[in-house]
Amino acid sequence: MYLIDFYYSGANIIDSLAALHRFYPRYSLKRKIAYLMNAINLLIFRRVPRRLKLISDVVSKIPVKAPDGALAILLHKIAQNGRVYVFELDGKGKPLTVTKIALTEAARSGIVREREILKQLEHVELPFDIPRAVNFIDSNGICALSMSAINDNLSIHEKSKGIPDYIFNAIASLRSSDAPISQPISAFGWFSSIKKRITNPAIIEVVQQIASDNFFAVCAAHCDLGSENVFSKLETDFDKSIFAIIDWEFFTEFAPAMTDRVAYWLGQHHRNFKREFGSWNARESAIYFLNEFRNTPGGEAAAVLALLALLHQGNDLAERVCGIVK
Repeated sequence: MYLIDFYYSGANIIDSLAALHRFYPRYSLKRKIAYLMNAINLLIFRRVPRRLKLISDVVSKIPVKAPDGALAILLHKIAQNGRVYVFELDGKGKPLTVTKIALTEAARSGIVREREILKQLEHVELPFDIPRAVNFIDSNGICALSMSAINDNLSIHEKSKGIPDYIFNAIASLRSSDAPISQPISAFGWFSSIKKRITNPAIIEVVQQIASDNFFAVCAAHCDLGSENVFSKLETDFDKSIFAIIDWEFFTEFAPAMTDRVAYWLGQHHRNFKREFGSWNARESAIYFLNEFRNTPGGEAAAVLALLALLHQGNDLAERVCGIVK
């Protein structure tokens, strides 16, 4: 992990600190330390992150619309998912576009997929905002997707407040009207192999009760609502709040019906899983998880199937509940 992994192209130090504060994640002690180190760098040293050389050619191809605009560049996820995030800002620091740059083939596949999904949803009427694809480069080893930035009046949604049911329902309905509403367990091709990875006895017990002739409700799912992908401007009447949802690359029209609700629950309890001291162990997490979903549609079995779908996707919090700690 490089401690200096933020870059701001403008000369104004105050603006650079404002951009750092707005875009840099601070969800853990390590990230808070890195945030502080980047702030010190912006104030005193003004060193360019070493990794920026990896993407200098791509960044040079990103047009800055405003003549007095700037770019804020986050490199903190290069090791994790092979991506760089570039925020184009106008002269007042308002985000105009967000660009994802792929440095690996896996990252490229995700970016290409997200572009395709955004194009599919471009003319779909939704009760929340989503980004709009504005530019795409995929040639000569360079893959980058530029999207419209989320409305400046919205901020990352506080997950503890939950989100209205109509959002879950709207996402779930993003599929063909003639698509089946339920499928046998055999339709989930990953089920047999993924269940072998589970070590948590409480989750294993539920999985063992799922018979080969069991049917489960299916729907469309965003599949990553537990991350910081929901933005909002909350109103007194919660159902009239304004929402926006980003990062659609994992979207699918075929998922266990509880997938997004389980993913959101995992995100709500992120700190319990990953805090430095006193974090949940697999047993505790399974108890809370099963109690939470015991009385929901499909009960524990439907919730665990959704959990395994997220495990198959690579969700690290799903791994924790299933007893897999890397």
